[in-house]
Amino acid sequence: MIKYFLFASEHYIDKKTFANIIASFYVGEYEIVYTGENEGYVVADEKFALSVGEAVPTINSDLGTKLVFVCTHAFNQVSTNALYYSYQNMQGFNYLSDVVLEQLFVTFAVTKNTVISEFKAIPHELILTAQAYLKAGLNAKAASEMLYIHRNTFNYRLNKFIVLTKLDIRDYWHAFYFNLYLKLLNK
Repeated sequence: MIKYFLFASEHYIDKKTFANIIASFYVGEYEIVYTGENEGYVVADEKFALSVGEAVPTINSDLGTKLVFVCTHAFNQVSTNALYYSYQNMQGFNYLSDVVLEQLFVTFAVTKNTVISEFKAIPHELILTAQAYLKAGLNAKAASEMLYIHRNTFNYRLNKFIVLTKLDIRDYWHAFYFNLYLKLLNK
């Protein structure tokens, strides 16, 4: 099965030197395609992955530069984005699936922390009040009964939540956003 091994280097890659390095550790058929002065891809079979994975530290040493590889099924926008991400945040040899998963986890973690921190200063009873309001289908009377508090107390807490967060959860989209926050707390 043919695979694409995208690569990017910190510096200009001398094509002859790079080809000699590849030939020194891989004896199968392959083709090197350059898409820029310091990047491109190698088209080869899956055996190349085993060879290049072990050889990357030596290649880096021989070239005197940082070089990363990403093994993928095609040369396309997703694989190119994964290569750039891998170059910035990872090292050595990586599979496309590993890079994409790391991107998702990093993005998820950053987004989660940002959203959660937005509500950090809000008193717990106000969060519970807003949560009950959502669970009751945006019905204030049902929410106050769910919390076993007087309807006026509920209204006071809900209004205080809205003032402190500037998030009027009586609006569908604001309620949806707050619901995302609640779900992120559990992930």
